[in-house]
Amino acid sequence: MPKIVITGGPCTGKTTLLNDLGKLGFNTVHEASRKIIDEEQKKENGVLPWTDAEQFEVLVKQMQMGNETNLTSETIHFLDRGLGDILAYCDFLNIPHTEGVKQLSLPPRYEKVLLLEPLEIFENDDVRKESLEEGRKIHEFIEKAYTGLGYEVVKVPPLGKKERLDWVLKQLNLVKQS
Repeated sequence: MPKIVITGGPCTGKTTLLNDLGKLGFNTVHEASRKIIDEEQKKENGVLPWTDAEQFEVLVKQMQMGNETNLTSETIHFLDRGLGDILAYCDFLNIPHTEGVKQLSLPPRYEKVLLLEPLEIFENDDVRKESLEEGRKIHEFIEKAYTGLGYEVVKVPPLGKKERLDWVLKQLNLVKQS
């Protein structure tokens, strides 16, 4: 069971869930786009999704591919987003798909795709600039992208932090069900 994608629109709890899985000893891969934004904001003319979305998606693809290249198939790796997210954001932003990303995204690249359903809380920060309405639209595009690629998307309900973690572990048979 190599790569499991944790995805969803902005502010759905992906990073929180990923961090909690990491605390349990699971291998985790953090979101490429957030790291790129952090790096590019430090530059005078950095490539950002709100200034050059097309070039930004190219950078995300490069980093995501690099992040996934050396993952072994012997252990589980939880990824904060996958290549299907790039397709979804390209569609949402109405820009061309990053070259080759669709072919690279096809099954069996990921064992599972977990789509975190939106939470009632929605907050913006220096990286997350979308509105609540845009966030929900992005969420729809993400689901459509992964199902369009042929993945069975597992919808993770909007539970509390601990309950959501327990739910995911049970769904993946990583703990005994009570």
